[in-house]
This record gives sequence, C-alpha cells and structure tokens, in this order.
Amino acid sequence: MASTGTGVNVLRWGALVFGIFYGFSHQSTLRSQDQKRAAQHQWDRKEKLIQEAKAAYAQKNASRGSGDDGGMFAAGVVGRA
Repeated sequence: MASTGTGVNVLRWGALVFGIFYGFSHQSTLRSQDQKRAAQHQWDRKEKLIQEAKAAYAQKNASRGSGDDGGMFAAGVVGRA
C-alpha cells in the first residue's frame, strides 16, 4: 500500500514541477510577444510622425510658390567673389 501512495505523490510533484516550468516558459513567450508588439507600435508611431512632418514641410514649401525669392541660389549669386 505504501508504494501506491508514493506513486501518487511522485505524480503530484511531477505535475507541479511541470506546471511551474510550463508557467515560466509561457510567461516568457507572452512577454517576448508583448515586447515585439510594443516595439512595432513605437516604430509605426515614429514612422507616422515622420510622414506627417514630411507632409507639413512639403505643404509649407508648396505654399511659398515657385517665384524667385532672391535667395542665395538665385541666378548668378553663387560663385561670385
């Protein structure tokens, strides 16, 4: 009779150890997926901000018009001594 109780205890402890191991590995997997998702979200947010800044810059420069504003690169200004 003692061997039956011992076998049950071995199964219980084995199940406990397996459950703890599975819990740690599953937690690690979930944490890794969450970190990847957060990194992708941050990348997408930065990419969106860059696109918005490019659009705002293009709109700002387009609103200036195509007329000559007499800037440094106007005809003949660069290269003169």
